[in-house]
Amino acid sequence: MWEELRAAVQSIMLNDEEDQILRSYSSMGKYSVHLYVVMVLVFILAVWKLNIPPRVQFFLWLISNNRVLTRDNLVKRREVTDATCLFCSEKESISHLFFDCCVAMHVWKFISLCWIEVLVLILNRLPPCG
Repeated sequence: MWEELRAAVQSIMLNDEEDQILRSYSSMGKYSVHLYVVMVLVFILAVWKLNIPPRVQFFLWLISNNRVLTRDNLVKRREVTDATCLFCSEKESISHLFFDCCVAMHVWKFISLCWIEVLVLILNRLPPCG
């Protein structure tokens, strides 16, 4: 099993292509709002069962309910007048701040590169099974 995992991690080839969001489809091959709602509910329920600090659980809950005080939400509360991202001048939302912003993309790329290196190091130090 470890050898298979090691081979899988080492076979990952990173490139400069932009990531894509892939959505699950129903058995009929169509994406539905009902399926989305079920997935969100499962995610929200799963957040509270994770073995992580409560503040992280709460933050994930805020994200899933669009309650993080991003600039678009602050505009709705009339606490700021400008809804643009301070990094790139696009409209700031939760999705933008964590995924679409050029700064967020660089942060996620850096984290993924570091994470893959850590996995390879760990897997290379494990004794072979068998």
